[in-house]
Amino acid sequence: MIRKYFSGLLAAFLAITMVAFTPSEKEPERQTTSTFYYVPPEEGDYSLQSVETESNWKIAPLEMPTCDGDNKACSIEVDNDDTNGSGSLRTLAFELEAIPGSGSIADHVPDVINTTEILSKVDKD
Repeated sequence: MIRKYFSGLLAAFLAITMVAFTPSEKEPERQTTSTFYYVPPEEGDYSLQSVETESNWKIAPLEMPTCDGDNKACSIEVDNDDTNGSGSLRTLAFELEAIPGSGSIADHVPDVINTTEILSKVDKD
């Protein structure tokens, strides 16, 4: 009797397990924001002009900065609708404004009040 039902039970078991472990064809969620990192043109250059230069903000710099504190520009998060390109070639598509950082008159940070495209920012000491 066991032999009689074994092949039917085995077929049902295989069908259930194959359906349970089949990946869904759900479209992956698109990333809606990007984080840009400030890469000074020269070491220690946090001048107003350099921080406001869009090409100094990189989506995937070769060396990631360590960000903490509130003195110098480090990273900003922006909506992808406010960028050009895609992936690691993405660039800022708006004029960035900067203000003096809290520690030194020579160091600057992005101005999130007047640059409304910036969703959030992280500055560093």
